Amino acid sequence: MMTARCSLPPYPTGWCCVGRSDEFAPGTVAVRRVAGEDRIVFRTASGEIGVVESICPHLGAHLGHGGTVVGESLRCPFHGFCYDRQGTCVTAYKADPPATARLRSWPVHEVSGFVMTWYDAAGRSPLWSLPEYDFSGWSPLRFTSWTVKCHPQELIENTADIGHLTELHGYRVAQLEDLKTDGHVLMARVFVHRDLGIFGAGGGTGIRARFEIRLNGLGFSTVDVVAEELGVLCRQYLLVTPEDENRVRLLIGMRVKQTGQGSTLVRMTPRVLFNGLISRFMFREFARDVSQDFDVWNNKQYLERPALARADGPFGAYRKWARQFYPELAQLQ
Repeated sequence: MMTARCSLPPYPTGWCCVGRSDEFAPGTVAVRRVAGEDRIVFRTASGEIGVVESICPHLGAHLGHGGTVVGESLRCPFHGFCYDRQGTCVTAYKADPPATARLRSWPVHEVSGFVMTWYDAAGRSPLWSLPEYDFSGWSPLRFTSWTVKCHPQELIENTADIGHLTELHGYRVAQLEDLKTDGHVLMARVFVHRDLGIFGAGGGTGIRARFEIRLNGLGFSTVDVVAEELGVLCRQYLLVTPEDENRVRLLIGMRVKQTGQGSTLVRMTPRVLFNGLISRFMFREFARDVSQDFDVWNNKQYLERPALARADGPFGAYRKWARQFYPELAQLQ
């Protein structure tokens, strides 16, 4: 049952991140918590990823504790039953595999250096795919993750909350120009102005930037930060995985690249130095911004009818869009 913290269903439909691709070398077996249950993530000898339930249907062993990869299958440590990526038992000791020895499996999508798995309370197959990006000329991925007490929808609601950018994060100006929805995708453009005297630009006037926001459901979001004065393009990732009813895993990542315009200092910076020093500084600022929300997220309560001010962002449009990710709510209509 849900607690009083949030009246929404706890687990929205969508893609959930179970880790970075480089965490799962061939032969890897790992346990990840998704929507209140353990899932086993394993990579076969040929490099394919599987995501299956954690309990062996033979006699109840947990496959994440002693389970191993044998060729293209996952081997139970208890009696050696082996399962393929679809959850079919392909080997059983001393006999043919029992017809009932089958693991539940989930779709997997590796994209942008992350391993994503699907969740849907109604048991439907994936309703959309995730965008692929070309990373030629971009810096290597920087990343970190945290666990916070928050609902996925409330965490991503920051997209619509323009007011908190100035009041909590210290932007001098934050202005929403546009917000559009197209099925599972929400796109928004936000212009910001912030005091940052770095890279030979800004000084007392600060830095102007444009946030190009794209939400692919509530679990996979990107923000392209375009700082034309600096000559820097930054792609930020926010990947939200509900682990339990009141706890989510937030993984953030970032890549940057030079645009060939803007600040002379940035344009003249060798790529190796840019990918190291400058991207490290920008990621540190990104992580600092995100962490400023933790105290609010960990203690806030979802309000069905918030007392919104005129200057607040488009909460109504965001929440109307987000409603599609709960088949439980559709049944009530």
